[in-house]
Amino acid sequence: MKYLYGASVQGIQGFIFETNKLQEIVGASEIVKKIEEDFKKNYSPLTILRNAGGSIKAIFEDNKEVTPQEHEKVVLEFPKYIMQMAYGITISQALVKMEGKFANQNDADKELERLL
Repeated sequence: MKYLYGASVQGIQGFIFETNKLQEIVGASEIVKKIEEDFKKNYSPLTILRNAGGSIKAIFEDNKEVTPQEHEKVVLEFPKYIMQMAYGITISQALVKMEGKFANQNDADKELERLL
């Protein structure tokens, strides 16, 4: 079974575009970069499709290496990690089961974006 996972870090992009202070912009950009790097490092068995600009998209696939418990771990632990790392930043997550009308990745992508 495949699942399309999406996460969107909220709060940083708006901050970056609303401030004129270069030091604050650089700090916020570094937070986004660290979040992306840590996601890739901590959840590497996933197939990562996008990991940039505070937006993460990955495919979870049940197999011998990755169990449903690993998927659950990402969904439960990743937002907690974000909140501990950068107070005031929130994350939206969504998961689309890639079967039936969402078996096609393009259709699953559209549903994921709608949910996020």
